[in-house]
Amino acid sequence: MSIKVCVIIAAAGSGRRMGGLNKIVQPVGGRPVLTWSLALFEQSPAVDEIIIAAAEEQVELLRALAAPYGKVTAVVAGGNSRAASVSRALAAASSRVSHIAVHDAARPLLSSADWQALLAAAAKAPGGVILAARPSDSVKSIGEDGYLKEALDRNSLLLAQTPQIFPAALLREAYAMDSATLESATDEAALVAKTGARIRYLQAAEPNFKLTFAADLALAEAELRRRGCLMADSPFDSLPAMPAFGQTALDAPAGCKLTEDGLRIGWGWDIHRLAAGRPLLLGGVAIPHHVGLLGHSDADVLLHALIDALLGAAALGDIGSHFPDNDPRFRGADSRLLLRQTHELLTKAGWRIINIDATVIAEQPRLQPYRQLMRESVAAELQLAPQAISIKAKTAEGLGEIGRQEAIAAQALALIRG
Repeated sequence: MSIKVCVIIAAAGSGRRMGGLNKIVQPVGGRPVLTWSLALFEQSPAVDEIIIAAAEEQVELLRALAAPYGKVTAVVAGGNSRAASVSRALAAASSRVSHIAVHDAARPLLSSADWQALLAAAAKAPGGVILAARPSDSVKSIGEDGYLKEALDRNSLLLAQTPQIFPAALLREAYAMDSATLESATDEAALVAKTGARIRYLQAAEPNFKLTFAADLALAEAELRRRGCLMADSPFDSLPAMPAFGQTALDAPAGCKLTEDGLRIGWGWDIHRLAAGRPLLLGGVAIPHHVGLLGHSDADVLLHALIDALLGAAALGDIGSHFPDNDPRFRGADSRLLLRQTHELLTKAGWRIINIDATVIAEQPRLQPYRQLMRESVAAELQLAPQAISIKAKTAEGLGEIGRQEAIAAQALALIRG
């Protein structure tokens, strides 16, 4: 079962325990805290929309910060409590979503793996599911006199985190309760539990702590460094005036495995059978030949390998997940259009292509006369200089299906920067 999710980001906190700092726009890992979550949810296919509940005086600030993220449909003024803020965001949520997730803006460390696992669990949990951690310290209760009262069994305790995901109708039912009930709930799980729903939990595989005190910023920075996620080239290395928030596109989300200079490399490979009555298209260039490549689309094996290399570098899936060969929309599709859409996906996710190196393996025809045309075609589709594109041609020396002129294959490497 696939689900369609609206993510509500609770961002209306006062920052009182952080000395009054507006923690969600504080830089951590080279970018504002809030944008780590925005980038992760923006790239998630299951997320249909994102709504931010902001402190009233920060609505315009966060609206500017969220401008590059296309899935953000609203930034609403929150209330005097978490429940009031989420309730206002809930009113702005679309009726087309099946589930609603609520996430703390001050949790920038949510990993992609934990988010994917949570989505899978939510699809099978009619009462909802929350992300949580097990306490590792000994847990005590204290009496009214301030002295230790008793040791609690930590094996039966959880530290509730976010995101917390619920079927949309169930969360709306919970938020329809009276104001006293709403204000007494410490999180969505506590409120939904009052409906009688049984809520599951998923133990977080990666640290996902909430930034509460000023020292937590340094701890989050250290965790992002451990993951290799620092955005060395981000312009968000200080707290700029509001106009500066529009300077950048999206960056990679928490959970990434970046080098410190933001570089990623991806590899793609494809092979297509040759068949009579088909055109031979390579790199978007029509090449005269008595047979062509067979496939659901135009079977441009070079562009297909390149698409996989780009998607792989950005960890955005593969060509089959975006352009499935059983989808009639892509029957006979021009692979140049698929490459353009792939480029748009990367650009939207904050990636810039540095260079491409590709090899076509074909016994016939000779491709040397067409290499420059292919190079220029690919460069035009990716809005790069031809000098950033390398296309080589090799034969299989008569070996295998390629050597027997039954197929043509291609390999591609892509270097991108976040």
